[in-house]
Amino acid sequence: MSDFMNSEFVRESLDNIERLQGEVFNDAFNYSEFNDDEKRDHLEKMAELIEAQKMMYVRMSLSDDPEAIERKKHIEEFVKLMGFGNGLDVRSVFSEMHEYLKRAKKDLDT
Repeated sequence: MSDFMNSEFVRESLDNIERLQGEVFNDAFNYSEFNDDEKRDHLEKMAELIEAQKMMYVRMSLSDDPEAIERKKHIEEFVKLMGFGNGLDVRSVFSEMHEYLKRAKKDLDT
């Protein structure tokens, strides 16, 4: 494992991302049954996950570590594969996700 991946800070960040992904994924199946407060909590958790992923992507972008560069490339390929490409960079995709969550939260408040 590379120096980047061995960093305690990076490991903790990745563990947090993995935990949040699991929680968001597990809750997604029950979202339609949630009350408004539970939906808000779920959307907040999604926002926290997106922010953690965004920060990790920035860290990878700033690193010259080969494993970080490779992981960054995989993220970019995944974004294109999932249809988010449309000429946007990954940071723009994160921004779009945040905007979607803001609209979803606003819809709950109306």
